[in-house]
Amino acid sequence: MIYALDTNVISDFLQGEGNVEANFKSIIIESNGTNHYAIPYLVYYELKCWLNHEPDEEKIEHGKTFDRLFAIVENRASITPAVWKKAAEIFIELKNKGRKAGSMDIIIAAFCLVNNYTLVSNNVRDFRNIDGLKFTNWF
Repeated sequence: MIYALDTNVISDFLQGEGNVEANFKSIIIESNGTNHYAIPYLVYYELKCWLNHEPDEEKIEHGKTFDRLFAIVENRASITPAVWKKAAEIFIELKNKGRKAGSMDIIIAAFCLVNNYTLVSNNVRDFRNIDGLKFTNWF
C-alpha cells in the first residue's frame, strides 16, 4: 500500500502533533520510505509556502527536516493530465450533490484516486465527501 501524505499530516509531524510521529516511525521510517509513501508536488508547494512565510527559528528547523524527508521520497508525485481530468470530475460531482471541497483538496484526492493511493489526512470533513477515496487519519 502506498500512502499519499497531505500537507496537514507532514505539518503535524514536523510540529510533533497527535499520533502522526508514531505512524511515521512504524510505516515510513522503519521501511526506509521505499515505495510506501508519496508526497504530491502540490503538497510540497503548500509546505514550502507555510515554512517560508514569516520564517522563524522553529520553521527553519522544520524546513530542514522536511527537506531531508522529501529527499528520500521515491514517489515524488506529479500532477498528470489524468489527475486534472479526475479533479474536474470530482468538482462537478460534489457541486451536483451540493457539497464542496477546496481546490487543492480536490486535486490531491484526484491524485490519490488515479494512482490508487491511500490518502493520509486530518481533513476528514472535506475528503469524506469524495466517492471512492481511500483515506486514513493519523492524528
